[in-house]
Order: sequence, then structure tokens, then C-alpha cells
Amino acid sequence: IGQGIIECFVDIMKPEEATIYPPDDIHLPPKQIFEVRLVIWKTKDVPAMDSFEGMSDLFVKAWIEGTKPQETDTHWRCKRGKASFNWRLLFDVELSQNSR
Repeated sequence: IGQGIIECFVDIMKPEEATIYPPDDIHLPPKQIFEVRLVIWKTKDVPAMDSFEGMSDLFVKAWIEGTKPQETDTHWRCKRGKASFNWRLLFDVELSQNSR
């Protein structure tokens, strides 16, 4: 199965000729830090953990790989899995050329 084609041109020179042309810088660009902002608006249809009263104490816990987990506040005794948050979580993420 083919993965693509690469064309390569090679200049063969004597050492004296090669000193005329400086080498090209092929280093990767430096890593950069970005801020990811996650907004939690609301929840719905969250299964109740208290089957007797049909209520739950709801919060949202989120993280991005390589960062510390963060949580919203807790909404106590929510019925039918509904809660409104309007909560912002901020994550500092370092990205480089090799990041996925």
C-alpha cells in the first residue's frame, strides 16, 4: 500500500564549493503555550444516584491530558439530572509541532 511519493534532489559538490552555500535551518519551531477555555452551561438526563427521591448532587470534573483535573461547584439535590452552571474552566496547554 503506497503512502505517498517523495522527490529528493542531491547536490554533490567539492568541499570548497560547499562552503559557498550555508546550510538551511531545519529545526522545528519552539513549543507554544495556549489557553483552552471550557464553558459548562448545563446538564440534562443525568441518571439519579438517589433512587428513593430521584435526585442527585451534580458537578462536572474535566481535564485535558497532561493537566490537573478541575471541577465546577456542586448543585445539590437536582431533579431529573438537570443543573445550570455557567462555569469556566481554564487549562494551559503546551503544543509543539509533534503534538496530536
